Amino acid sequence: MTRNPIERDVIEEHRRIDVQFAAVREGFVGECAVADLCREIERLQQVLDVHFGQEEALYYPALWALRPALREPLERCLVEHEVLGAQLLELKGCTDREELAAAVRAFEALAESFRRHEVREEHALHDLDREPEPPNAPG
Repeated sequence: MTRNPIERDVIEEHRRIDVQFAAVREGFVGECAVADLCREIERLQQVLDVHFGQEEALYYPALWALRPALREPLERCLVEHEVLGAQLLELKGCTDREELAAAVRAFEALAESFRRHEVREEHALHDLDREPEPPNAPG
């Protein structure tokens, strides 16, 4: 399947983030030291912050200008960025307090939310190469 460049870049970035999610999951499964787990969660936060910042400052505004129909689905993605950020803070809080059972639940909720976010965002970007609908003719 041929993907447009923006869709391809976002999907590649999502896969890199998925690797960091896997590293955090491995920290829980492998029962690593809390300090090591905290470092992996910090790395996850860093990659998410960079990713969300790029989308919010670069991709989304350009896409809104080119394809106004994408504004609504991408605005939902912006809201999801805030929710994901809050979930990440909850995860960090649980881990910092060494409440590992709660941290596992917070992590799984975050991972599932990010997975759904990836799907929605990639779906919104999928049809960028289609011809845009012509503007309504003046009546």
